[in-house]
Amino acid sequence: MFAAKGKTFPKLLQQRREQVAWMQATEICVVVSQEQGEVADFAKWKNFRDEPLDIVPHREKMVKRDLEQDFKKAEHPFRIAIVCAMWLTGFDVKCLATLYLDKPMRGHTLMQAIARVNRVGGGKKHGLIIDYNGMLKSLRRALATFAQGDRAGTGKGEGEQDTVRDDAEALAEYAESLKQARDYLAGLGFDLGALVAAKGFDKQSRILTAVNLLCESDERRKTYHVIVEDIRARHRGLFPHPGLFDFDGDESAIVAIDNTLQDARETPDVSELLQSLYEVVDTALTTEGKAPYSVKEGIDGGARYDLSNIDFARLRAEFERTPFKNVVTLNLKEKIEVRLAMMVARNPSRVDLYERYQEIVQAYNKDKDNVEIQKVFDQLNTFNSSLNEEEKRYLREGLDNEDQLAVFDLLQKASLTKEDRDAIKKVSRELLETLTSGKLRIDRWREKATAQAQVKADIIKHLFTHLPPHRYDAEEINLKAGAVFAHLFTAGLSEGARVYR
Repeated sequence: MFAAKGKTFPKLLQQRREQVAWMQATEICVVVSQEQGEVADFAKWKNFRDEPLDIVPHREKMVKRDLEQDFKKAEHPFRIAIVCAMWLTGFDVKCLATLYLDKPMRGHTLMQAIARVNRVGGGKKHGLIIDYNGMLKSLRRALATFAQGDRAGTGKGEGEQDTVRDDAEALAEYAESLKQARDYLAGLGFDLGALVAAKGFDKQSRILTAVNLLCESDERRKTYHVIVEDIRARHRGLFPHPGLFDFDGDESAIVAIDNTLQDARETPDVSELLQSLYEVVDTALTTEGKAPYSVKEGIDGGARYDLSNIDFARLRAEFERTPFKNVVTLNLKEKIEVRLAMMVARNPSRVDLYERYQEIVQAYNKDKDNVEIQKVFDQLNTFNSSLNEEEKRYLREGLDNEDQLAVFDLLQKASLTKEDRDAIKKVSRELLETLTSGKLRIDRWREKATAQAQVKADIIKHLFTHLPPHRYDAEEINLKAGAVFAHLFTAGLSEGARVYR
């Protein structure tokens, strides 16, 4: 349906499909010790289809595969293990989150069993134990015996909170984390309850309004994301507890806001983002006959434009019309930040550009009205244009690429004549040609001290030989050589940079 209309699948629907595919791919294996006559013994039992249990295919898996290693890999489809007298002691799986117990245990054996799920990692805050035998009292006695300590605050002292808690207590903490998100949004002037109750495009518009409020500053956005990550972790720890269903409305709305917030950051093009925002606004207008509550007077469902092809003046006009200015500004800011990081990695002399960008970010993070938001958006666009010019500077300098420009910038100094600059450009070009055809071709040279020393020696030798002697003394040349070496050593570590292998 979505493909026929030329639209992408909604993110929530895509997530649900991925979850179904994940469940369908999940493998369940039996891990039990081998006994004589086990085939006949298992055949005495019946499955839900009233068929004799067949241990043979399970035993073949246990013999032919390394099930232990498969189970320890979080990405492996073997995710559910049915065990008996196996893997309950000395078996460490950090990603294991849930343990079902239907065999009476006590003391040290019980402690060893529950330790299978108490490893922290991968966003897991705690393990979940499903107890079919009412062993809570036995577990607390075991903890009192085997988990005593004498240092408060370490997790081992007697003054610590009970290590094993009833699921109702964990559910109450989950509810409190949802309330924290609700209260945080309320403090920004957003009613989560109205979003939960909303339908259709009104719901989408309200989500965007919440995102727009969160995009007003980096602090707001990051704080909310931390709160939501805590909610997700607690939800994973409790799932599939039936009590979670009572909070589905709030949880879905809170997570939907965070997902949209991340989408706003990651949308490849600011024009594409504006187009998607107008789609929500315009569709709401055409289907409901009135603007959603978040859309200001003057926004109408007029003709849509391919915003990626319009000029800056038109883009600015479209920005003035959107009620979601903070969202668009964040998107543009994020794109510039990634682009600037790559440019600075390729040429460390561009630190002045980074300083100019930070001044804009400071303005973005201040409390601001629509006029100030427009001003920040204009500054970002102007700054982006300056980046375009900077990326072409190597052409204006008569160099072949940005790599040569980076070395040239590192070798420059004040009060150089045109002849000096031309000579340094030649030095930069020839130095890179010498290195890339020589020492930099050594495999994994960054990991070899001898190769590093050879690269640095070649740089020093070339600079002492070819830099204008009347402009650089020995100390300056050594400093310049160190700066060039440091750049060549680190440049390849920035993804997207032209690497010196």
